[in-house]
Amino acid sequence: MQNFFRTHDGHLRGLRVCACLYVFNTILTLVSDGWRSISWISWLLMAFGFFAISQVAEGPKSERPKCHSPTYLVGVAASVLGLSTALFDLLTH
Repeated sequence: MQNFFRTHDGHLRGLRVCACLYVFNTILTLVSDGWRSISWISWLLMAFGFFAISQVAEGPKSERPKCHSPTYLVGVAASVLGLSTALFDLLTH
């Protein structure tokens, strides 16, 4: 797990840490609220989004801008959808 959370030069990979925390929150929400709650979906989408963005941010350098990468766009879309689902769940309860 040393290389999963840290780069080869020892720096912490913050997006991956946040993605794992979101997965942990997904499991806690599923245990406490059950399948009928939509808040676990928002945590899961944000975890997926952060992990996808971290894959692009830490990937090899290319000539093409990273913001044009399909993985990056899917990650941003999943994060925004997760955040909007969380806000919807917050405002309806």
